[in-house]
Amino acid sequence: MRVLDACEHELLNWEVMEILNEERKRLEEDKAAALASSSPSSPGSSEGGGSPRAAVGPVEEEEPSHDKLRMENLFKRLSSYLVDELHTSNLRQDRIPKALDLLNSHGLPHQCSCELLNNTKLCANSDVYVYTAIESVPNVSEETLEAAHNVVKFVLGSDEVKEEDMVGPMGLLEDTEDHQAKRPRRTSNHKYITEIMSDVQGQLGDEQLLEEGVLPSDYHQHTLLPTMVVGFILLWALAEGMAYIWYRRRLALRNATPAVIPVVSSEQRDFVFNHVLDLGQYYPDGVWRLLKGWFYPSIAQQDLRQDNLNEMLAWAFCYKDTADLTASEWRWVEKAKGKIYDKYGYSSKPGRADVKTVRNTIDPIVSNYHPLSFYCGVYLAKAFGAAILRLRGYHHYSSGRVKYWYRSQPALEETLLDQGESSQEVFVFFHGIGIGLVTYLTMLFKLHQPTQFLFEMPWISMNPLAEVIPDDEYAVDVKMALKDRGVTDTQRVCLAGHSFGSLPVVWIKRHCPDVFDRSRVVLVDPVCIYLNLPDVCLNFLYRKPRRFFMRFLRYIASEELGIACSLHRDFFWMQSVIFPEELPEDTTVFLSEYDHVVPVHDVYTGCQRAGVDTRLLKGIDHGWYLGVPEYLREVTKVLNAQ
Repeated sequence: MRVLDACEHELLNWEVMEILNEERKRLEEDKAAALASSSPSSPGSSEGGGSPRAAVGPVEEEEPSHDKLRMENLFKRLSSYLVDELHTSNLRQDRIPKALDLLNSHGLPHQCSCELLNNTKLCANSDVYVYTAIESVPNVSEETLEAAHNVVKFVLGSDEVKEEDMVGPMGLLEDTEDHQAKRPRRTSNHKYITEIMSDVQGQLGDEQLLEEGVLPSDYHQHTLLPTMVVGFILLWALAEGMAYIWYRRRLALRNATPAVIPVVSSEQRDFVFNHVLDLGQYYPDGVWRLLKGWFYPSIAQQDLRQDNLNEMLAWAFCYKDTADLTASEWRWVEKAKGKIYDKYGYSSKPGRADVKTVRNTIDPIVSNYHPLSFYCGVYLAKAFGAAILRLRGYHHYSSGRVKYWYRSQPALEETLLDQGESSQEVFVFFHGIGIGLVTYLTMLFKLHQPTQFLFEMPWISMNPLAEVIPDDEYAVDVKMALKDRGVTDTQRVCLAGHSFGSLPVVWIKRHCPDVFDRSRVVLVDPVCIYLNLPDVCLNFLYRKPRRFFMRFLRYIASEELGIACSLHRDFFWMQSVIFPEELPEDTTVFLSEYDHVVPVHDVYTGCQRAGVDTRLLKGIDHGWYLGVPEYLREVTKVLNAQ
């Protein structure tokens, strides 16, 4: 008989004892009313003409029926299973519709099934269902019914029932190996609860189930939170899918859109080229040190061909492919090759070698998708930084398209400034690639200057929607911001920048020399010095990272969509390069010994030759000075020196 095996999987949930007593009393009242209304001449018949349910005489005096033996066997095995379930801590709700179909398929009378199915109150309680289902079977003795009721009460934790009360036709003490069912391995019944409750709710609805007592009174409170969680997950997944589609379309659009080439005057081109050419004299391999890194894979000097050199010079000094050069630009390229030959005796053979030229403004943009949770974290970090800056007395302003934070002077110093007697230095800071100014809070809070300007560059701050401001416009807007906040034309300025933040210092020199000439400069991990060397471009965009920090920085920064598009389509090295001899005397440069972005050795030796105060921060990588108290104190000490 397979009824018990199925019941072990389906009849796992039981109502509390109060519901059993209520239903038991109601059944007894219904039975008493039916007996009272029946005719005395036919005490064994019901109004509906159904089969009699009265006791059919002592069990030992008549032949047990097949139904009786089957149900006694079922209840003996079921009682053993239910007693085992006493060790569980929860009394579970019933799943009658499923169990009803199951028991019908295993031989319970069809009329019993139909009667129970139509009685929703009865079908909602598993304990009453078990008792009534047995009672509805013809030729079942009263002793069997009483024992079944005792077993159910015992399972539900009643102290009124002892084990001896259940001895009898279905007694627990009469257990043989023949009747012992092999119990399957029990698994979580969560899926069964979900399935059966869905069936019941589909037939009756939540409100009726609440009224009938099937669902607990706080059912909606318990189901609301999981529903909200599932809904949130689905909405988030939908948002991630839409964001990924937007990312792919945005990346394809930026790759298909050529860079807007800035105007390069012949004077600027010649100035930069002559400085680059002079730099070759400091290397054993001469000009080849300046050229070889712009080709990949690596190639020997004698194997480079004219077409490759033309391609490199056309991009480096005109930002174009050779096919797009004008006649005057072609003449300049030929003139540049002549200067290389005259100074270093180097000329390439005709033809093209099997190498590619590094051209970040022409090459495809390399980017990886960053999930919405990443940008949410970035937004929260920026919001936190903004809140801290406001608490520290900074205010947010705009000058043209440039946004910045400004902290005003104390009232006494403002009075002195109005009288033209102030000699206080104005501090101007430009952050590097990352999440903006929040990274530098520990450094900024150590500064003593009463007047501070902290300028933002959103396009390198993990904002894929930010517009890139051209270098000339940015420099002019910075100058206007100083003027708007009352900085005089004679007041001394400290221009400080970290990493990419060193580039605006160069922009100010190129486009606002009057501000630069009255400034002292502090650069930390500067990428602007010797930007003509291929190291910065290769290390940040092309070269495969070898260390974990390098891989982390590659994904988190250079492959973020906004930063990648900015560096591949809006970054032009000639507008941002500076040579050590161009820096003012009162300049300090900090270099990290193990910087994987900046060519530390080249920059250090070049600054030493030019007499620039250059300090090496030993044992750290790019930007790590912010996390080393000793180096952070050294940097802030220089920043505070006036």
